[in-house]
Amino acid sequence: MSTITFEVVDLSAEPDGSGNPTSFTVTLGPEGSSSGAVSSVNGQTGAVVLDAGDVGAATTAQGAEADTAIQPGDLAAVATTGAYSDLTGTPSLGTAASHAATDFDTAGAAASAQTTAESYTDSAVAGLAPLASPAFTGNPTAPTPTAGDNDTSIATTAFVTNAVAKQPEALIYALGDESTAITTGTKVTARIPFAFAIAEIRASLTTASSSGNPTFDVKKNGTSVFSTLLSIDATEKTSKTATTAAVLSTTGLSDDDELTFSVSTAGTGAAGPKITIIGSRA
Repeated sequence: MSTITFEVVDLSAEPDGSGNPTSFTVTLGPEGSSSGAVSSVNGQTGAVVLDAGDVGAATTAQGAEADTAIQPGDLAAVATTGAYSDLTGTPSLGTAASHAATDFDTAGAAASAQTTAESYTDSAVAGLAPLASPAFTGNPTAPTPTAGDNDTSIATTAFVTNAVAKQPEALIYALGDESTAITTGTKVTARIPFAFAIAEIRASLTTASSSGNPTFDVKKNGTSVFSTLLSIDATEKTSKTATTAAVLSTTGLSDDDELTFSVSTAGTGAAGPKITIIGSRA
């Protein structure tokens, strides 16, 4: 290795007291040798033996590693320039000049789409009933509420028909005039004009029996509807106060069933007998 002579400027020391940095001439010979003396070099004083590290030079190993590192010339141009044009294998991009303005979301296209949407919406709801006080046409339907419902539900025709049919009705049959004392025997024969569910049968008099309890029977197609006959206590005018209440054995009447009404026991002086069948249409 040849000898190198260079000037070293010590910016941290002023040995001559002049206030100016002191410079020294240093001769660098082969590693491990020295020539001349300086005040300090790289923190060393006296006779200094310099090596490559003292002056920032690379060692042999560092130099070898630097030789194998990636050099700027090894990089693609785009890595150093950042320019799209330096890329390879890029797709061809169209330009605005090669496309019609309608190919893009212009304000005109958006307005047209809005107009189309509004037109569709208007036609879709045209003729529909408003939410408030709608006036329906045709044959609108609704769920039928449960029988006996008593709220703000819509009452369908089915609900009304059922409600009317279930309303209590009374069928009254007179078994004699108002003043003639009753006698025993069949007094009235009639046919029921609709199916009927019997809830109760009552008897009444215009004039009460002075003694003995008038007793009555009602037959459906020849068979009594009672297991215990209907009676009115002496001096009473209604079966509601009878000591022995009537017991029904049949409660269902079909349309056009034949009903016969008879007096089983007349009592004394009783007049104006009537039989009332209470129930609802089945």
